[in-house]
Amino acid sequence: MDRAIIFFNAPLSSNGQPASTRGARRREAGTPGFMEFILYWLVSNDFKYTYIGFTDNIKRRIIEHQRGKVKTTKSFNGFRCFVIEKVITIQETRKREKYWKSAAGRKKLKEYFNKIK
Repeated sequence: MDRAIIFFNAPLSSNGQPASTRGARRREAGTPGFMEFILYWLVSNDFKYTYIGFTDNIKRRIIEHQRGKVKTTKSFNGFRCFVIEKVITIQETRKREKYWKSAAGRKKLKEYFNKIK
């Protein structure tokens, strides 16, 4: 599988600008109850299809996509995986996924993608 990985370290607000983390409570990695979610973007090799999702285990999830276990990406004839961002809470992850699936979020992803293409 041909993969490229991009990490956007700063959390983004709904307008795509860096969000304030003031008041956010985060657990340190390795402490009980710590879980990290990864938002990712799959782009088919022919650039016709895209998929945005999140997982707590990116390796397992990519294997599921490769083996055709995910209905939505089953028809992809190979893909590239881009990690969009890492998020601590499931609530924030769902909020961020909704943004990236919106027209504004997809436009932002395409801008980033065109820079590295």
